[in-house]
Amino acid sequence: MHKIKVKNLTDKFKNVVNEKEALDIILRDNRNLKFLPDKFKKDRKFILGIIKQGHHVLEYVEDTFKKDREIVLEAIKEEPTSMVYADDSLREDKDFILKAIKKNGYVLYYVDDSLKKDKMFVLEALKISGFALEGVDESLKKDREFILQAAKQINTFNGQLFLTLLEFADESLRKDKEIVIEAVKQDGLSLQYADDSFKKDKEVVLEAMKNTPLALDVAHDNLIKDKTFVLEALKINSLILEVIDEGLKKDPDILAILNKIKK
Repeated sequence: MHKIKVKNLTDKFKNVVNEKEALDIILRDNRNLKFLPDKFKKDRKFILGIIKQGHHVLEYVEDTFKKDREIVLEAIKEEPTSMVYADDSLREDKDFILKAIKKNGYVLYYVDDSLKKDKMFVLEALKISGFALEGVDESLKKDREFILQAAKQINTFNGQLFLTLLEFADESLRKDKEIVIEAVKQDGLSLQYADDSFKKDKEVVLEAMKNTPLALDVAHDNLIKDKTFVLEALKINSLILEVIDEGLKKDPDILAILNKIKK
């Protein structure tokens, strides 16, 4: 039955003569690419062109195109799952995958499993894109050396990463102050995933605030009543004045800091 359907579709499209008509057929169903005449499905320029237009057809192209670096890179730019259909030689090629991650960080999720566990390779990938963290093997969650190194190099702020490093890390490592400090330096809001003890740790919260004053929203409420903390926090961002304890707003030392800021 399947052979009959293939033959029927091949016969149906055999008289397609121009690219516009071929493209219209693909728009109806990407799978139709397989049944177009050879002049289209074996034409590299045509295949590259339709992929650049955003059509996810890598699954249905000729095998030779699944080994074509330019075609595969173009395919994964908008659709990282396309990596699944790339030739194994590319899915295991570290240099190629790093180039692919520049196009789309989520690609790491779809590469050969051995690479997701390769600590040094993954760290290289994370230098390129924090989004690559989504594809890292679970075994690295408990690896302190990996987490610490990643914390020092991933810039997770400004929307580069939906999954923060502390959210990814094993719970035991969320109690590691060195890791937590490195993580909040890169993404202050990741403080929410740190052990609760760090949400009232002045040093940690101040580091988080240097990245974003919004980190104060997830810090312990007692800190805004702590004069020593407030004095240091004011040096980072005067917005803390809006939330500090009312009694501290009239404190002469705090007023002196505010006057300096105004000048």
